[in-house]
Amino acid sequence: MVASKDLSPMARSEAVQLSYQKAIKRRTKKYGSPDEYIRQRILHWPPAEKTDNDNATAGAHSPSHSIYSDGNESSSSSCSSLSPPSSPTGPVDPLEVNLKKNEFPYSVKPGIEHWLIWSRQSLTDEVWIRRYLEERLPGRDYLFFINPPELRSVPTISHVQVFTKGEGEVLDEDDMEIKKEEREAASAAASAAVSAASSPVSAAVAAAE
Repeated sequence: MVASKDLSPMARSEAVQLSYQKAIKRRTKKYGSPDEYIRQRILHWPPAEKTDNDNATAGAHSPSHSIYSDGNESSSSSCSSLSPPSSPTGPVDPLEVNLKKNEFPYSVKPGIEHWLIWSRQSLTDEVWIRRYLEERLPGRDYLFFINPPELRSVPTISHVQVFTKGEGEVLDEDDMEIKKEEREAASAAASAAVSAASSPVSAAVAAAE
């Protein structure tokens, strides 16, 4: 399905779809669009800044639903032009890229979880995405796909669909930051131990001279 780009089999259950539609209406009323709800409440990103171009074209497009995209919804706003991180190894700024569980998951077999990678710019490098997921889904199997361009307009928040299963934990950016601090502390301790061990030798050599 992913290889053929035929995403039509992907769908939510009737109950989840109903909840999704109600949330769309509720969040549009309160935040102006579902996009802004996700941006502010789920990802804790700053509100999107409107440009003169956005205002000029606001009436020419349908309301944006892209962040909840089923693969065929469009958006009237463009993504940030920020460059992707050079490497997903270690913590990634959550204001740039973030991994979150899907609020309204597609119907999948028991044991499979539906997650989303959110990004402030378009993620198209599958090698980068794979490395990012391998860091954050240790010990878990996963499958991901990017909605192909022909099935979407320019989304306000780029996202990648991720399906995962297994016993390993899912690491978010806070977990990655903790792991980084642990590695740095271990490295500092090892360096201190080496320095302490070499001090008597250095002293003995100096005395002999």
